[in-house]
Amino acid sequence: PAMLACLDYGREHDFVVESLHVPRCLLRGYESHVKHPGVGMDVRVVTPDSVFDLTASRLSGGVKPERCAECVHFDACPGLREDYVARWGDEELVPVRDA
Repeated sequence: PAMLACLDYGREHDFVVESLHVPRCLLRGYESHVKHPGVGMDVRVVTPDSVFDLTASRLSGGVKPERCAECVHFDACPGLREDYVARWGDEELVPVRDA
């Protein structure tokens, strides 16, 4: 609900609000605001303390239940983070069958 309120606020005030690393099925009606940096690309992140591939980052998700294979966004979706699923489960993921 808080993310949807932020997205609505952006729409109402004519500026772009984007959601990073959140599956599109959780933000129906706001799919164009969802971004998954690096999906389908080889992105190497370099910081003063670390170097890693973005796909190996915990931000990039990785958990997709079997039912997600039916979703039209499957290939572009990174899934949920393991720590998120451990705490909250994955029941809220509902495949989008029409774009």
